[in-house]
Amino acid sequence: PALLPRLCQKLLGEPLCLDSVPTWWCGEASARAFVLRHLDDMVLRPTFAVGELPTIPADLPSPGRQELMEHLDRAPGDFVAQRRQAASISPFWTAGGLEPRPVVVRVFLFDTGEGYRAIPGGLARVPGDADPFKISMQQGGTAKDVWVIAEERAGIVVPRRGHPQRAPRLRRSEDDLLSRVVDDFYWMGRYVERIDVVARLLRAGLGRLAGGGPGARASVELSAISSVLGRLQMLDPSATGTPSAGGILAKSLTGAAATSSPFRFLFSATEALAGSVRDRLSTDMWAALTGLLTDGPALLDGAGSRLGRLMDALDRILRMTAAVAGNAAEAMTRGTGWRFHDIGRRIERAIYVCRVVRAAPGDRQGYDDAALRLTLELCDSAITYRTRYLAELSAVAAIHLVLADPSNPRSLAFNCAAVDAHLSVLPPTGPEPLARARSALDLAVRDALALVDADGLADPEPQAVGDALGAVKASLMALSETLAGVYFAHIPAPQTVGIARSAA
Repeated sequence: PALLPRLCQKLLGEPLCLDSVPTWWCGEASARAFVLRHLDDMVLRPTFAVGELPTIPADLPSPGRQELMEHLDRAPGDFVAQRRQAASISPFWTAGGLEPRPVVVRVFLFDTGEGYRAIPGGLARVPGDADPFKISMQQGGTAKDVWVIAEERAGIVVPRRGHPQRAPRLRRSEDDLLSRVVDDFYWMGRYVERIDVVARLLRAGLGRLAGGGPGARASVELSAISSVLGRLQMLDPSATGTPSAGGILAKSLTGAAATSSPFRFLFSATEALAGSVRDRLSTDMWAALTGLLTDGPALLDGAGSRLGRLMDALDRILRMTAAVAGNAAEAMTRGTGWRFHDIGRRIERAIYVCRVVRAAPGDRQGYDDAALRLTLELCDSAITYRTRYLAELSAVAAIHLVLADPSNPRSLAFNCAAVDAHLSVLPPTGPEPLARARSALDLAVRDALALVDADGLADPEPQAVGDALGAVKASLMALSETLAGVYFAHIPAPQTVGIARSAA
């Protein structure tokens, strides 16, 4: 408020139409001198935020007043001063009945296209005590809607739409978003997908422990599961690769779903990102997200360390992540936000597939039945495999399905192709860092898929496939870093991100 009159004159070339509360910023020497001369008539406030500092010098006892004056002398820019205002008084209902309280009303205007019109009513702020300046929620204030009740026989007046003869310009092109918005969409996609893959891994691990001590095959599978969870930093490193040593893994798996675990951080981080793009999500998409982010942690809390209930909670979380993915596919307009959200999901899923296929065989020389079953389960491709090949387990067919099958939405090839398709319509980025990252990823994927050709007769060799997938994972992570540098950088200023338009 202290700068509004000068800002209005500077930016609009005219004075304020409606005066604000007289305000002085103490960072200016002349303003500070005036405030000190009239201090008892002033209210002091923090300049940049509502804090715990005393705000009424005249009402402070001597020690507090002295401390405030020392702060004002040491850092005058921390304060603005406002002249005390006489507030209106209104009846206010309290636990003890009606009592008079100061009230401040904020009114709103809307642009009709032919000028501004005041909306009847507004927002009333009632302070927590008799001081009209203590109206913030942090200081005990209360906010109430102000309604203006019309006469019963009064007609309902609908404001006339401005310029009815001018039709809106239709827009079928992609929307332009600030870099921070596409950054939030991208990481929201990655985090939701990461919740899905961690829940899938934990469910698989707990399922192998639920029947008592794991057998030989389950121990091998648990070793691979714990290895992938360790790579995701979701598991205590001491439990990685030790599936049956004194229940260490069982304790670590249940602890991975505890309140302070990295898995829980994914929920809170996703919630923060979703809140920042709330205005760009449909009602159904928002409901699916809030269901996941609210009900998911509550289910985990209710399950505690009981394996059966924890597995049920993870089942439900996986259904909720599927609901979010379904809404993203069917309820989000194919704009820039959706595109970066999907890029995030596809990169996260592709990295996960690389980790699973590399970890499944462990130290063994070939893909045995345990490795193949685990790979198909964790990549959600077991039903597809069984439908195509019945009960026969083939390393060539199974590894091809999760890596190279372009029709499998869980495969590496499908997700990398989806990422490349999105990147192909993003706007040019100048010195081609994104083109180089795309080329490196394409080359790494081609090298990996050449090792699992479904027409070949020999089983793929785990070491060679693992090395190739390591290169793919590194390329995916490098691509993510490049995206951040090209599109998400907020310094020196957020940029606008849109989709390249064709000449047509």
